[in-house]
Amino acid sequence: NDRLWSNSEASSPRTNLHELEDTDSAIRLAVIKAIASRWPSKQFEHFCEALCDKIPCIKVKARKDSGKGWDLLIQIWNPITDDLLHDDVPVQCKNLSGMVDTAKPIEDLVRCVTNSKSDIAYLFILGELSKDFDGKLAEAEEKLQQPGRKIDFVVVDQDRIADLYLRYLVTDPEDPTEAQSGSE
Repeated sequence: NDRLWSNSEASSPRTNLHELEDTDSAIRLAVIKAIASRWPSKQFEHFCEALCDKIPCIKVKARKDSGKGWDLLIQIWNPITDDLLHDDVPVQCKNLSGMVDTAKPIEDLVRCVTNSKSDIAYLFILGELSKDFDGKLAEAEEKLQQPGRKIDFVVVDQDRIADLYLRYLVTDPEDPTEAQSGSE
């Protein structure tokens, strides 16, 4: 019998772990929907800038439409030595909905590395990424490889954006530094 309800997993009692996983999924989905609706289009760049500014060892150098493919330029710092690891790293920000069926984000990443000296380009993207998208991204990345220059496209998908938002942008009521900074 192939029915789901006859499956032993379906008939076993739900545990607290199941409830935590379901709660995590519901919260993540609500965060993604809130970000997508409250930070449309160009405003999503402001959101990504604020998010990057809160992530340790990341510094936003510039936020502007460069005409060269990127929305932000960031620096990545070594958390142990405080040395600059990567400078002028281009970041592309895309607030899309549903299944991502456009090549525009990939084309923008290609422009990023073509128009910069950086070997890394980040894509912060909302929307569901398919295996087809992943394949096209890997193909574009591979075509850009040159001797002495290994290109790396880093995708920050909607689940990771939600995680980063919850970790770095949601105010912790237990953190006294947050309360102090709000009163200044």
